[in-house]
Amino acid sequence: MVAVKGSVHHHNFSPAMDLTIRDTTEFDLQAIVDIYNDQIANASATFHTEPQTVADRTKWLADTQAEQYPCIVAEATDEATNEKRVVGFCSLWHYNPRQAYDG
Repeated sequence: MVAVKGSVHHHNFSPAMDLTIRDTTEFDLQAIVDIYNDQIANASATFHTEPQTVADRTKWLADTQAEQYPCIVAEATDEATNEKRVVGFCSLWHYNPRQAYDG
């Protein structure tokens, strides 16, 4: 799944920015939770029905890394202020036990 919340303008970035794709770290989890929970509330791509917590995403990241699946973030850097912010993420997994599959 690829999830990107809003646009760069939504995040108060200037039009000039750099985008870096890198491995996810535990420091990215709050931003991932914010993006993911927005998708739970406003879309159907996640197939989760309840908001996620940082603890939920901490386990998710540990499980993903333990299975050696990739988990990456897109980090935007505002060239004017040098502010960095995670604006999207992507991961792979072999199976998703999500509530929406229950029928």
